[in-house]
Amino acid sequence: MGAKRLLYALPIRTATSRVRPSLSADYSSSLRDAAPQPVQYSHEDAVRSEAAENYARNGDLASAWREVRRMGECGQPPHRETIAILLEHDQPAPTIEAELDVIDVANKATKSTSPSPMGMVSRIWESSIQRTLAHSRSNTPAAIQRALVVYKKAINAGMMPTSQMALPILRALCPWFKPEKSDLRRAMSIYRHLVQAVPAGSHAESIDVQVFSTLLRSLVENRRYEDVKELCREIRQRKLALPVNQVSGHILSMIRSADSHDIAFDCYCHMRTLAPAEIDYVIPITAFINKSTDISLFPKALQVFEMITHGMEATTSKLNANVSITTLLNRYCQLIYDLSKTNPDLPATIRTHVDDINAYLRCEYPGALDGGLWNALLNAYNFTRDFRECFTLWDEMRSNHHSGIVDQTTVSIMLDACGQAGAATLATRIWEELRTERFPLNTKNWNTYVECLARFGASGHEEALRIVVDEMGESGSEDGTVPAAGLSTLRIILGQSWNIQRTTATIFLIRKKLPNLFEQMVSAALMKEDRALASPEGHRKLTHNQLYKALPKRELHPKIPQALDESHSQGISVAT
Repeated sequence: MGAKRLLYALPIRTATSRVRPSLSADYSSSLRDAAPQPVQYSHEDAVRSEAAENYARNGDLASAWREVRRMGECGQPPHRETIAILLEHDQPAPTIEAELDVIDVANKATKSTSPSPMGMVSRIWESSIQRTLAHSRSNTPAAIQRALVVYKKAINAGMMPTSQMALPILRALCPWFKPEKSDLRRAMSIYRHLVQAVPAGSHAESIDVQVFSTLLRSLVENRRYEDVKELCREIRQRKLALPVNQVSGHILSMIRSADSHDIAFDCYCHMRTLAPAEIDYVIPITAFINKSTDISLFPKALQVFEMITHGMEATTSKLNANVSITTLLNRYCQLIYDLSKTNPDLPATIRTHVDDINAYLRCEYPGALDGGLWNALLNAYNFTRDFRECFTLWDEMRSNHHSGIVDQTTVSIMLDACGQAGAATLATRIWEELRTERFPLNTKNWNTYVECLARFGASGHEEALRIVVDEMGESGSEDGTVPAAGLSTLRIILGQSWNIQRTTATIFLIRKKLPNLFEQMVSAALMKEDRALASPEGHRKLTHNQLYKALPKRELHPKIPQALDESHSQGISVAT
C-alpha cells in the first residue's frame, strides 16, 4: 500500500485523548504539513479501531483498511497501534523506497507528540521489519537485506533498538540449519548493539529471552566458543531464564560439536549455570564420555567427576553415578581394544585416568559401589595391563568386606588377566578355590580358563586341551557343574595352537574325542567355503585355517548399560 493511500491521521493512543491532525480534503497532505491537535477519546473510535485490528488479524486486510478510511472520513483518526497492526499483517511495499515512504508517513503524525514518542515510533519500524520477513518465502537474502535496511534507517533516525525490531532479523539470519558465517557476524553485530542500548539493570524494556536462545543455538552449531560464553555471561547478568529443555539441548549440541573435550567441558561449565538445578545431566554426561575427536580421543576422568557432581546436586536428578562411571571405564577399554595396535602408548595414557577413578571411588565418591562398577574397574586395569592392581583388586573383592560382589563376569576378567600376565600359579589357585567353593561357573568362565591355560606354553596348552576333551566333552557333567564344550571352545583352543604340528595334533584329538563337535566344525567350514556338503571327501580338502575361521568368534563386546548408551553402541569385553 502506498504512503498516500495509507493513512488519513495517526494520533497517539492515550487514556483520555488522542492527537488528530487538522482535517483537509487531502489526508496524506495533512500528515506531512499540519500541526497535531488533541481530540477527545470516543467509544465509537475504540470500537472501529478494534474492528480494524480484528479484520487484519483474520487476514481481511480490505475490510481493515476500509474501517480506517471510514474513521478518517468521519473525522475520527485511527489509533497508532491500529495502524501498526495493519501494517504488520499487510503486504510489504513493492520497493524499499516505497516501504520507507510508508514508514515516514506513519511516523510524522507523532514526531512532536507525547507521551514517549520514541516508543510509539519504534512500533511502526517493528511492524515494517516483521511484515517484510513474514511475507517472504524462506526469508530470502533479498528480504533479509531489505529488513536490515529498515533496521539501520530506524537506528540512524534515533530509534532505540528493541527485541521486536531485532528478533525477526536474528531469526532470519540464524535459521535452524547451520547459518552462514557472514550472517552470524551480522547477527552478533545487531545483538551487541541491542545489549549496548539496553544495559543490564536499566529501567528500559528488557531484552526478549528468545534473542539469546536464537543466537545461542546458532553459535553452538558454528562452534563460536567465545561468543557462546559471552552470551551465557550476559544471560546470567540479566537474570533471564531460558527454558530448561533449551538449555539441555544447547549443552548437548555443544558437547557433540566441540573440537575437543576441553572445549566442550569449558562451554558446558558456562552453559549449565543458566539452569544448574533443573538440567537432566544423564544424556550430556553420556555424550561427553562417548565423544571422540582427532584432538582428544577420550574425556579426562576429573572432568567427568565434576559433571557427575553437578548431576547429583540437581533437584530433578535422574543420574546413576555408578552407571556413568561404569560407562566411562568401558569407554576407556573400548578405545584400547580398537586403537592400541596403532597407538601402543594408549594403555599407559589411559591408565592414569583409571588411577584417578580408583582414587575418586575410594576417597570422594558419595555413593555405594555396585558389582558392575567393581567389574568395570577390574577390567580397566586388565586392559591397561596393570596386572598388579588387578590382583590387589581381586583380593579386595573376595574379602569379607565385599562378600557376594564377585560374579561370573569378575571371574572371567580375573582369569583373562592371569593369562595375559603369565600368572599360571595364581590362575590355578583361583580356579581350584572357586571349584572347591562350588562357585556357579558358567560356560564363559570355563572357556576363559581354557584360554588362560593355553597361553602358558606347551604344558598349559595340553592341560587346556585335556579339560576340553575330558572334563567338558560334548555333554558336560551329569550334575551340571561343568558345561559342554562348544564350537567357541574349539576356536579358543585352536587359536592358541602356535604351529602346524600343534594345530594338527589338536584337530586329531578333537576328531577322536569329540566327533560330533568335529562334524559341526567341518560342516560350518564347508558352508563357509560354499562346497558340496554331500561330498564325503570334502573335509579332507579343508585347511586348518579354514576350519578355524569357520568357528564362531567369541563375544568380545558386552553392551554398555542401555540407560546411558544414547547411540546403542557396544562396550568392551570382560576378557580377551
